[in-house]
Amino acid sequence: FAFIFGDGTITPKFSIYLSGNNSDLENLQNEIKRTFKLPSKIWKSKNPVSTSHSLDIQGEDNQIFGRLFYAAAVPKGNKIVNSFEVPEWIMKGPKWVKKLFLEVLLGNELESPVLHKNKKGTFCMGGLRFSMSKDKQYLDSHRKFLEQIRLLIKEFDVETSELSNPQFTLKRKDGGLSYSLEFSISRDKINSARSLKSFRLRYADEKQKSVLK
Repeated sequence: FAFIFGDGTITPKFSIYLSGNNSDLENLQNEIKRTFKLPSKIWKSKNPVSTSHSLDIQGEDNQIFGRLFYAAAVPKGNKIVNSFEVPEWIMKGPKWVKKLFLEVLLGNELESPVLHKNKKGTFCMGGLRFSMSKDKQYLDSHRKFLEQIRLLIKEFDVETSELSNPQFTLKRKDGGLSYSLEFSISRDKINSARSLKSFRLRYADEKQKSVLK
């Protein structure tokens, strides 16, 4: 569920696709098989500069799963040109639900953290930065979504910076303009330690290892 808010997609026909590192998708694949007994497949595609991987559930169960998640308020279609919020059942839910939602989303969207070489237990500037992009016309709703994420993080006594001003990122093939908004988890030693204790970055093994070095 939480993965789709980050590096996943539900198509207009309710098919689910999840993208990421191969090893992270294998972990997710094993959990889907163990929990729901559903078969899935990981696909690899290459271009001149990179290799990407995606996971999709096989057969009609894919669309059934997609409809289930959509009913639970996962955004459908291209999230860049879509307005959505954190579902109310998460905002008002028990703390363990909020924790799991954040751990997956942070694993998807945090930039790879880098610990400061000369200040043990603190992160370098930009090392715990959460950034997501949105089409220009949806920036107001995007700001509300990110403020909800900051509010959830604060419930675990972890401090974040204020949201940045929108930063232009690219002109898309459809002619639309994308802008990013971001915030950072404060980098002082106590706050850094509290964030590491509160959240494990799920389905993001390399990022998780980098904060434990």
